[in-house]
Amino acid sequence: MVLNLPGAVLVLDMGEGTEGTGDLNVSYRNATLEVLTWVEFLRADKSVITTGPLRLANLGLGTHVAVVPYSEKPVPYRYVRMTGVLALYWVDAVRNMGSGGLTCGDGQLNEGETCDDANRTSGDGCSRGCQQEAGFRCEGTPSVCTDIDECAEGLGNCAAGFSCINKPGSFFCWEGVCRPPHSVCNNQCFNLSTDKENCGRCGNRCGWRDVCARGVCKTIGKLAFTLSWSRPGNGDLIVRAPGGIHYSAQNPGPEGEELFVFDDQDGKGPEVVYWAPGVEPDLGDYNICFEAKSFDPAPSHDHPVSASATYLGPWNGTTHLGSTTLTSHSRGGMECGRPTIGFVGRMTYWGRFAPESSGP
Repeated sequence: MVLNLPGAVLVLDMGEGTEGTGDLNVSYRNATLEVLTWVEFLRADKSVITTGPLRLANLGLGTHVAVVPYSEKPVPYRYVRMTGVLALYWVDAVRNMGSGGLTCGDGQLNEGETCDDANRTSGDGCSRGCQQEAGFRCEGTPSVCTDIDECAEGLGNCAAGFSCINKPGSFFCWEGVCRPPHSVCNNQCFNLSTDKENCGRCGNRCGWRDVCARGVCKTIGKLAFTLSWSRPGNGDLIVRAPGGIHYSAQNPGPEGEELFVFDDQDGKGPEVVYWAPGVEPDLGDYNICFEAKSFDPAPSHDHPVSASATYLGPWNGTTHLGSTTLTSHSRGGMECGRPTIGFVGRMTYWGRFAPESSGP
């Protein structure tokens, strides 16, 4: 290989008979600025085959390696041409990773590689350019890469009141606690027992006439209520049915009655009260209330807890019923009327006619 630097262009001659066919490993050192430049792959007559991006992102002392992908494999290239005034003076060496050069992905740890797990796939701890990826630890030949659990090793510095949640290659900080039946889905904490978008497992979405009950999508009858709140804690959905009957996690109704209640004691809901298919709810007014039983910190003007309720009737999809905000723990939810602290809304069920609803 022959390197020359005409002006502000770096040209690499792979040599006759040793043309490149794979990606390039570009070693560089002492970079002081992050730089994105472009590399041209040329035929013997200097015509351009394709281009690839070269990003020098690791700053500071020491030697680092960047990979320039070559998209036209197995077409051979004779020359490589790179532009970018700053980048040129930081480049230490350029190596072809295809035939005639070092081979990334053969399971052997070659010069310029910090790992080689016998494949050319990024995201598994060892990148397509055979460089150890952030958040992983690679050992052995071929390399076996394991995720670094920043939370277990004390590397996840989360603020007070936040939990460290590990994920492949990194971690994030979740407000409160994410423990079973809660689980992390797409960097958020969900209750897999009750969440319609992640029912029983991440990404398992229930139908529009379903609720998620103990991790299973259940088809409801003619009426259902849900309540969610703004931060983790023990909240309760209170439903006051016609005739003054109250349904909640503490009072789910007589044994054998076809009405179901699902409780959430340390998340953000939703809690659900619904009537089974084939069961006719009583006609009349249904009052919905939120009871804040136990939150840390306790509800206050500085740390309020808000709640929002929905209902699903016989002919409509999920409809917003109302919202409320509490600044103290409420224990009067079993009264559940308009003057009550924690009152969210009222819905009138007319049976075969569309229901009516109103907020606080």
